[in-house]
Amino acid sequence: MEKTRILSKEKISFIKSFSKKEWLLNGWNKEDPALLQIYEMIALFVKDGNYLELGCGSGILCRFLYLFSGKKIVTYGIDINLEAIKIAKKNHPEFSDNFIVGNYFESLKSNTFNLKRFSTISIFVSSGEYNWKKLRQVLTSIIKECKRTNFLIIAYDYDFFSNKEKEIGKFISAMRKISLVSIAGHSISVIGKDKKIHTTAKKLRKNILEHKKYTKYKFIAKKTIRGIIAEKNSSSFFFIEEKKLKQKRAKKIRFSLTSKQHFSEFSYSPAKKIVSERIIDWIKIKNGDRVIVIFGKDKQKKIVYSVKKFIKLE
Repeated sequence: MEKTRILSKEKISFIKSFSKKEWLLNGWNKEDPALLQIYEMIALFVKDGNYLELGCGSGILCRFLYLFSGKKIVTYGIDINLEAIKIAKKNHPEFSDNFIVGNYFESLKSNTFNLKRFSTISIFVSSGEYNWKKLRQVLTSIIKECKRTNFLIIAYDYDFFSNKEKEIGKFISAMRKISLVSIAGHSISVIGKDKKIHTTAKKLRKNILEHKKYTKYKFIAKKTIRGIIAEKNSSSFFFIEEKKLKQKRAKKIRFSLTSKQHFSEFSYSPAKKIVSERIIDWIKIKNGDRVIVIFGKDKQKKIVYSVKKFIKLE
C-alpha cells in the first residue's frame, strides 16, 4: 500500500512539473483534475515496443506513459505546432529525434514512420466533421495493414457514450467492418485485433457506467460551433454561427470567459489544409474574426473550453 501511495504522489508531482504553456499546447488546463485519470486509462492499452502519438502537443502524455505505464516503450510524436514539438524534444531527451513537426493526416497517408513497426498508435482527434471524415478515409487502409498494432482514438471534445454525431458514427461503423472496436471511456475508443485490449475496455466501460449511475458524477459533453466574433470585451463575447451569418437579424450567442479556457490561432491553405497552430492571448482575437468555439453546457450555464481563430493563407 505504501508503494502505491508513493507512486500516486510521483504522478501528481509529474502533472505539476509542467508549465501552464506546456499544458495549453496539449489542449488542457494544468489544474484539471481529470488529467491523471485519463492518462492512467490510456496507459492500460499501451503495449511494449514503439509508441507513436499523433497530435502529441508538448509530449506530456508520451512522457507519462514512458515513466508510469509499466511498459518498455520508445516514444515518437507528430504535431503541427512547431513550438509544441520544440518543447516535446526537451521533454524527451532520450528520443528527441523521434518528435517531428507535421500534419498527421499527411503523415498517415505518406507512411512517414513506417507504421507497421509500432505496437501502439494514439490519435488525437479535434472537433469537426471534416477531421472524422478525413481520419476514416486515411485510417481504413492503415488498420488493414497494421494488424498487430493497437490504435487508440482519443477525442477530448466528444463523448463516445452519447454517439450523437453522424460523422463519428460513420467512422466507428467503418472501423468495425475491418477490425475490432471498443469504446473504453467517454473520450477513448480502441481499435485492433488484440482481444486483451477489448476485454480491458469492456471492464473499464462497465466501471465508468456504474460510477455514473450511482454517483453525482456528470460528464459534460463538448460542443463545437463555427462562426464569427460579433462583439467582445475582456470577460465575455457575442458570437454569430456561420450558418446564420446571412440572416438579417442573426441571433447572437453570449459566452462568458473565465481564467480556464485557452485561445489558439490556426493558419490553413486554400486547399483547407492546416499549416500551423500557435497559442495566443484573448486580445489577439478581434471582432469579425472567424473562430471555432468549443464549449459545454451544464444546466443553463455555458462553459467555454477554447476559442480557435482561423486565418486563410493566400
